[in-house]
Amino acid sequence: RVEDWQKYLQPHPIVGRLIQRLVWLELDNNGQIVNSFRPTEDGSLITNQDDEILLDQNHFITVAHSALLSSDDTAKWQAHLKDYKVNPLFEQFGALLSDMSKFKDGIIDDRLGWLTDSFTLRDVLKKLGYERDNSEDGGYFYSYYKYFNSLNIYINIEFSGSMLPEEKIPAVLYNLYFSNKKGFKDSAIALDKLPKVLLAEGYANYMAVANASSGFDPNWKDKLIW
Repeated sequence: RVEDWQKYLQPHPIVGRLIQRLVWLELDNNGQIVNSFRPTEDGSLITNQDDEILLDQNHFITVAHSALLSSDDTAKWQAHLKDYKVNPLFEQFGALLSDMSKFKDGIIDDRLGWLTDSFTLRDVLKKLGYERDNSEDGGYFYSYYKYFNSLNIYINIEFSGSMLPEEKIPAVLYNLYFSNKKGFKDSAIALDKLPKVLLAEGYANYMAVANASSGFDPNWKDKLIW
């Protein structure tokens, strides 16, 4: 709520400084964006055009994200933060929401066949907060996941597999999907039913693995160990 944000966050001696390094959204009671803004040192709230605004006490506030704003607004905020030499508290505008209509059954697989190794894949996903899935018979596992308790949603990223104890072996990236139960690909959540920010960030994580790989290998099936 705007009232709580202005009472507990904005005037706080520590948090009040941190929130100046983020862009925020004012939402009406229907969840529609009214304004995007950033707090300044003097307590003003300014837009990416440097216009000062006032907040409606009956509205709500959430953190801005590129998946919630137009590409034009995102570009303007990036320019604004750069012009004001603001060091963002965390990245808000790096994960773009791509066209997801091309994917079926909630499975994102446009980086299927991109070749890397088990250690590189593990290191990228561990840094992003993912955990190794349970191992199957013989000590093999085939995915990493990240769980969001407040949403009861898992992000699952599958690959060709590794074994325990782990060794550095070729690894092929497979797919990304979201589920209410870990590893239930057959019941993947439809992409248009997911929160936009979660979808964008999950896809960015999938792309992070692809970007750390050597790229698509047309002979990827021949690189599988089992």
